[in-house]
Amino acid sequence: SKDSQQLLIKLLKWAMWINRVLELKSLSMKRFKRMIFGSKTEKTKKDKNNDDDDKPSDAGNSPKNKKAKKKNGNGRTSSAKYSVASDVDHKHESLSSGDSCPECNKGHLYNLSPSIIITFQGNQPITSKKNSVERLRCSGCGYVFTASAAEELRKNQYNESVSTALALMRYGMGLPSKRLEEFQKIMGVPISDSMQWKLLEDAASPIFPIYLSLKRFAANADLLHHDDTYLKILDLMKENKEMTAKQRKGMHTTAFVAVKDKIKASIFISGRNHAGENLLDILEERSSEKGKIITMSDALSRGMPKDLDAEICNCLSHARRKFIELIDMNISVRESKHMKKWLGVIYYNDTKAKEKNLTDHERLEYHQKFS
Repeated sequence: SKDSQQLLIKLLKWAMWINRVLELKSLSMKRFKRMIFGSKTEKTKKDKNNDDDDKPSDAGNSPKNKKAKKKNGNGRTSSAKYSVASDVDHKHESLSSGDSCPECNKGHLYNLSPSIIITFQGNQPITSKKNSVERLRCSGCGYVFTASAAEELRKNQYNESVSTALALMRYGMGLPSKRLEEFQKIMGVPISDSMQWKLLEDAASPIFPIYLSLKRFAANADLLHHDDTYLKILDLMKENKEMTAKQRKGMHTTAFVAVKDKIKASIFISGRNHAGENLLDILEERSSEKGKIITMSDALSRGMPKDLDAEICNCLSHARRKFIELIDMNISVRESKHMKKWLGVIYYNDTKAKEKNLTDHERLEYHQKFS
């Protein structure tokens, strides 16, 4: 009927519109799911229906399916890994080395290597002690005499280890200060988030020159990876409320990984600047004798300023992931699968190049020949 026909046309148009929106939007449902549930493997699955025409026939090397070698070990953590565990010796209650064997009465006992049993004890990140300092008051003049320990205790109320624990929990493990404050409160050792921040700032100030040294190391490195991620900065969020629509309101953390002579250094810069702007800021300290640096990032324009003088490389993993998204959205499936197989050859060749311990230049020539 005409009514059913009109309804069906509307449904088809809506389905086509939804599909088009997913194609055009930078955030596909696949990426949205990956953000929520985490990423799964992107390895190519065997497809019996694939045509032989899709296979790269003239590649120098092609991936071969190999059975994964069974890993050694029983899944337990070695006792040697517990490097800071305190050692406690437990002697046998009634026997010692040299005694006659109570089982056979023939041989004598001698020492074997001890059996190591690791025991665990729960504790909060920050602990405390109540120091009771004696005070005496004169009944005549009222003068108070306090034990000399009080001055030293007040001066070192927060041990250096507290700042270390806070830094590891916040920046190493990503635990917010407010959450740590609540945890410490539950454990009976309250420490406010504002006090945590003060202790971290006091600890950071003396080591700030190290941060500047790391930036100089990055500026003169052979290879520099960089990428942006979003964050919230309370001071900048307050500023945003008073800013106009045309003013920049974004907040970013640019992560750098500098590589030089097999040494890696990680640097994080937070603020309104994008990765490309932070990259130029770091490279201002590059020595003129060093020549061009190699940069590695995704292909976003804000990560690559126009006036950058460098050997620019773009991330192949990002490129490959886009073809996988097209396959998942059932768009250009045949072409995308063909590209994915070609990219697989490159990854395979790179693995072989690394197994042969080729230099960077030899590795490039290897790829130019076979990839």
